[in-house]
Amino acid sequence: MYGGLCLIIWYEYLRSHKSINAQKITLYGYICPVAMSGLLELAQEYLTICRSGEWLDLLANTTGATLTYLIGWLILKRFVQSKK
Repeated sequence: MYGGLCLIIWYEYLRSHKSINAQKITLYGYICPVAMSGLLELAQEYLTICRSGEWLDLLANTTGATLTYLIGWLILKRFVQSKK
């Protein structure tokens, strides 16, 4: 799910910006989804009585976001090289 979320963020950022700001795409396309995942796991653990926060869920979500982030950078590098 977080891989898909990151993919959508990457797509929309690249579609709507002519120049790429590495800090912004890192923040919005990776750090924010990972932080949201962590906050949701904490909320499940401490704010509900029928759900529990799981470290492995956080790891799985982070793995999906990381893979999408790496794939996004590889695609971006190839796209920039092909324009030269």
